[in-house]
Amino acid sequence: MKRRTIMANQNALSFDPLSNFIESLQLVPVLFGHQIHSKNNIAVNRVSPQFELIYVIGGKSRITIRNNTFDCAAGDVILIPAFTRHCIVPDPVEPHDNFYIHFDLFPYYAQQGFLDSVRTLTHYGVKEAFTGLFQTWEQEAANPQNGSYSIYKALLKQILTEIMRRQRHRRYARGRGREHRQVQLPAQKNSAIDLCIQFIEENVTKPISVSDLASFTGLSPATIYKLFRKILNMSPVHLIQMTKMKRAAELLHDPDHSVKEIALTLGFSSQYYFTKVFKQHFKMPPSEYIDTLYRIE
Repeated sequence: MKRRTIMANQNALSFDPLSNFIESLQLVPVLFGHQIHSKNNIAVNRVSPQFELIYVIGGKSRITIRNNTFDCAAGDVILIPAFTRHCIVPDPVEPHDNFYIHFDLFPYYAQQGFLDSVRTLTHYGVKEAFTGLFQTWEQEAANPQNGSYSIYKALLKQILTEIMRRQRHRRYARGRGREHRQVQLPAQKNSAIDLCIQFIEENVTKPISVSDLASFTGLSPATIYKLFRKILNMSPVHLIQMTKMKRAAELLHDPDHSVKEIALTLGFSSQYYFTKVFKQHFKMPPSEYIDTLYRIE
């Protein structure tokens, strides 16, 4: 008896420009929520230390980011950069129904490329498959289990991929009659920068100077400054402060920590100096920060 061979259809899988870019990012989900038609969820002059993604599935709201105002309705997706002042005001008659995600994005030198690739406002539409990603996240968060965080990360990656696909940015085009451009990290993914970031994160509770970074990497302070400006488009002092402010925002959620204790915990010489740096990044003193966060009703 002859054995019949059944050939299954198969396709070789390969990377594409968008996938290359997405896979180069380290996405860190921090917060997820769902606001349902509450006109009292108003955020005035709010600043978050993470990126914030908002997907409106019903109702209306007015969102101001820096000096740009957007009237948002069902199907709109808004991306708010980290440490960016913004206001969110639900419509008093038809308050919004939306999902929101706060997330960090690393490496730092990929953040500008990410912001160049995702518009502030995208009209995605209320699509069942896209909305289903947020609903799956909501269901998983309601009953977290071992492995839940991996699911959150996978969902965030898929959500951002769908948004970038929708925008049809020319740098992700296949090049059919148009310029083929691929999002790339800066050519100098520098090991010294990576060492500096590692040192800052591991010593966030201590006073950190540029001289400390120079000693750790074996480079001169002048070289450290040049590398940071060229690759991260910021000074090393700014990154040190930003890393400490992210940690400060986390600690401020714990009522057991006073502002003075947090200042000392993060290696600041005084509460006064800590408050000064905090206001530079959040545009408000730490005592007001908690009141600017969403209240989920």
